[in-house]
Amino acid sequence: MFGPASSFTREQVTDCYAPAFWDHLAPWGECRFFWDRLAVSRDLQGIVETLDAPALVEAEPNPELRDLWVAAIVRHPLAYAQHRLAHFGSEIWRGASIGEPDGQEPAEIVLYDRVTASALWLAIGVGLLIQFARVRAQRRSASIDAALALLLSGLPYAFAYLVIGVATELRYVLWSLMAIFTALVISLPELRQPVARPTPSATGASGPPR
Repeated sequence: MFGPASSFTREQVTDCYAPAFWDHLAPWGECRFFWDRLAVSRDLQGIVETLDAPALVEAEPNPELRDLWVAAIVRHPLAYAQHRLAHFGSEIWRGASIGEPDGQEPAEIVLYDRVTASALWLAIGVGLLIQFARVRAQRRSASIDAALALLLSGLPYAFAYLVIGVATELRYVLWSLMAIFTALVISLPELRQPVARPTPSATGASGPPR
């Protein structure tokens, strides 16, 4: 996959790859040989197996790693797209409870995870953005403008994980969730007001003939 000096078998990739976390491939993971072959400078290849995890993290990095990563994406764009979608799905559907779900959680924990899942709040954020575009066309206010600014910051931040990301944790999208929640709170009074219909004079239409 990454050249003769850093090749991996399909079985190794299948056993070690996970869309949610990269820890399997980290110096402290069970598949640290990925890190040994890819992340560390070639000059250290002879002694890399003797280093412990802290020393390996601090070791001189492989300057070719970025180019190898980009080249792999170019050669396998569909596989990378599938990986990113799988990672993003694991990111947004994870709730705030600690631990991996195993299907045996109490009902209150399941409900808690559903309410705190990023997917719910991203959907609320997108809905708010559409609503703000409609309301702002009719009237402007400081709260709507502030809420719109928060959404235009928080939503792109979260959706950037469609392109790159390393692990599934709620803390990675914390700013997006805070921005969406704050936008919802400060804009509710404005959204509860009905949007005025345009009058004929405002649209330039003439009245009925007499």
